[in-house]
Amino acid sequence: MKSKVKYLLSIFKTVYINYKCLDLKKAYKLPIFVSYDTKLYNLAKKSIDIKSKDLKTAMIKIGFGGTTYIPNQKGAFQIDKGGKVIFYGKAFLGEGTCIFVENDAKLVFKDNFASNKNCIFHCAKEITFEENTLVGWNTNFRDNDGHTIVESGTKKENRKSISIDKNVWIGSYVDILKGVKIGADSVVATRSCVTKEFNKNNILLGGYPAKIIKEDILWEKKKKKRF
Repeated sequence: MKSKVKYLLSIFKTVYINYKCLDLKKAYKLPIFVSYDTKLYNLAKKSIDIKSKDLKTAMIKIGFGGTTYIPNQKGAFQIDKGGKVIFYGKAFLGEGTCIFVENDAKLVFKDNFASNKNCIFHCAKEITFEENTLVGWNTNFRDNDGHTIVESGTKKENRKSISIDKNVWIGSYVDILKGVKIGADSVVATRSCVTKEFNKNNILLGGYPAKIIKEDILWEKKKKKRF
């Protein structure tokens, strides 16, 4: 579908999510633009907050765009009782984005966050993305096991926060699981599964489960060509 048509079809749902979830002082500027085909569940007043001092229309886009040759799934946005999604600046979440925040959990996006198509954010405790996070398509963030696991008669901790430091690039088809911490200026290779803390900065992670492949790396975001 042409982007202009999709934006027009999305106006009603965009007005709804802003006035449903934000304070009126912020809602009237329509800082959140959500696609018409993103399903909304359990949203409540103040379940979303934007802490940016420079509030602009459509500074947060949910369910639009992404790599054109990747088929997109249907998007969804659910915040259960006491759950919170907080934005600190601009954010772009591509087509097919699914966000599920459980009771009293917190999902935080710092400034200049961008994720490609079909990413899943399942937050049962806390997931935080610092500034300048870049995420490839079909990537999954989950700070919980979903179900309770008992090992040798002892119930395992099934919820543990995820922390992604600033300027991190996470490739496509990556799984980021509970208790993960990734240091600043790092890269996670495509089709990796990260299962633990990596406190070093400037590292390349890869594998299933992921380990440090290289250190002292730098990366730059590719500039889009203009025709």
